[in-house]
Amino acid sequence: MKLFPKSIILILLIALLLRIFTSLWSFNFRDNTDVLRWRDWGRITHLYGLPDSYKPDHIEFGTLPNNMPPGTLYVVSAMYEFNVVAAKIILRVIQQEPGKVQWINSQLLNFNLRLPSIIADLVIGFIIFTLVRKKTSDKMAMVASSLFLFNPSVFYNSSFWGQMDSLNNLLFLLALFTLYKQKVELVFLLFSLS
Repeated sequence: MKLFPKSIILILLIALLLRIFTSLWSFNFRDNTDVLRWRDWGRITHLYGLPDSYKPDHIEFGTLPNNMPPGTLYVVSAMYEFNVVAAKIILRVIQQEPGKVQWINSQLLNFNLRLPSIIADLVIGFIIFTLVRKKTSDKMAMVASSLFLFNPSVFYNSSFWGQMDSLNNLLFLLALFTLYKQKVELVFLLFSLS
């Protein structure tokens, strides 16, 4: 049995491209309110720190302070920080002043906030492939993985709507996988994180 058949790599690549296209297409519509809140909470965390995102003092969108668990906030704040660094690099390369290129502060940030869920979707698809492959064949494993990766509700949820459900699902699936491998100490950690 080969380590990774070329077909699963192709399936993962197509799934990635589909999610990127869906994310970019979603920018033609109004911003999702959850993503707007995440942008706001990421900005607050960047400027004032994690605890202040749970206070209503600095919010700019809506009236809700942060109501996410800290783990999800860490992901949002990390992607906001990643966007700040990426914006500085892009502005230096294209030799523009900060604030002059609008898509950096809007579409790029919106895409970066969706990126962890997109990656989690792909990892889940690969885990499904790996688990099914051990019990059946490469062909059945690719079918099982494709049923997840190309399910419209799955890529809509992470790529268009921008929800972070895939992160929780990935951690829970990893907890089940470690339970199957009888690595109990990791089961509790991954289950708690999910």
